[in-house]
Amino acid sequence: MSLETKSSMCIKEELREDPELAELIDRHGHIDLFHSADLYQQLVCMIIEQQVSTASARAVQERFFKQFEVTPEKIIDLDDEELKNAGLSRQKA
Repeated sequence: MSLETKSSMCIKEELREDPELAELIDRHGHIDLFHSADLYQQLVCMIIEQQVSTASARAVQERFFKQFEVTPEKIIDLDDEELKNAGLSRQKA
């Protein structure tokens, strides 16, 4: 079992301990806590999502993942201008 799967399962179990959240989970079903099984890619998504709307984050993520191979080795070689052109703010680049 992957680290992502274990983490997701632990979080979901904890969420179900809250009666109100358990009711929502029962009513709405599966909660997708991670965008990717790759923890580095998940970290990138979380950074992109900070302080922007869901729609904006989704658009930036799509553009970012289409333009770049999202691995630590590839991202480290990108300059700030490339990151900003993909939609990241100056602070996130």
